Amino acid sequence: MIDILENNFYFKTTTIGEPQLGKRGLYPSMTTNHTDYSEAFLYRNFLAYADGTNDLIDIANIINVSAYILIPIVKKFKNYGLIL
Repeated sequence: MIDILENNFYFKTTTIGEPQLGKRGLYPSMTTNHTDYSEAFLYRNFLAYADGTNDLIDIANIINVSAYILIPIVKKFKNYGLIL
C-alpha cells in the first residue's frame, strides 16, 4: 500500500500517438517462441490512459489491474522517457 501511495502521480505520455515500444525492447518480437503479449497489453493500456488527468490508481482501476503491478511499468517508462 505504501509503494502505491508513494508512486501515485499523474502521468503524461511524452509522445504523440503510439510510441515505438519494439525498438526499446518493450514489445515482444513475433519470432520469439511462446510470446506473451499480456505485458505489452498492459504497456499499451497504461500509455492510453496516461494523459495527465489520471493518476496511477485511476489508471489501475480503468484497466482493471492492481496498481502494484503498474509500478515497474512506470519505472521502465520513466527510464525510456515515455512519461513525465
